[in-house]
Amino acid sequence: MQFLSAKPLIHKFRQNIYAESEIGPYFLAHMIAIAAIAIIDPGAQSSTDRLTALHAVIITILGINGLKKENGNSFGNLFVHKYFTLGWVVFVRLLLLSIPLFLGMMALISVFDYEHAADTLIAIASLVVQVIYYAWLAMLFREANQGKTSGRRASGRRASAK
Repeated sequence: MQFLSAKPLIHKFRQNIYAESEIGPYFLAHMIAIAAIAIIDPGAQSSTDRLTALHAVIITILGINGLKKENGNSFGNLFVHKYFTLGWVVFVRLLLLSIPLFLGMMALISVFDYEHAADTLIAIASLVVQVIYYAWLAMLFREANQGKTSGRRASGRRASAK
């Protein structure tokens, strides 16, 4: 894995010798870095914010490793393609499911005057959503890897699900 010099990577790309499975460490490091930014975010005022960010890093590591396992224990096999395309679908589904749940939670907080607990409830809900995201994505990875055709394009016929 390269940290400062991009020259070895550029060489591999120019020579077309970069193996798809090499993306793993870079992908995992990128995802961890994005999740970890919240830990050092100066805007994160409370210990709940920092604890939630730490849990998000842990969930990210476990989630990405779980996806790798569902992908034949490989970061190859179109891992990044599956992550971004299937991940987008899962994100949209969770967004549509989460909006009414978060609105309901906010309504309950305001009705029962639980404003002091709002940060904690939102933190817990966001962590639960993140766990559901990776679990749902893992199911789709598993489904995408079943009955593969060894790199050949599938014919125009639909497979019978019966």
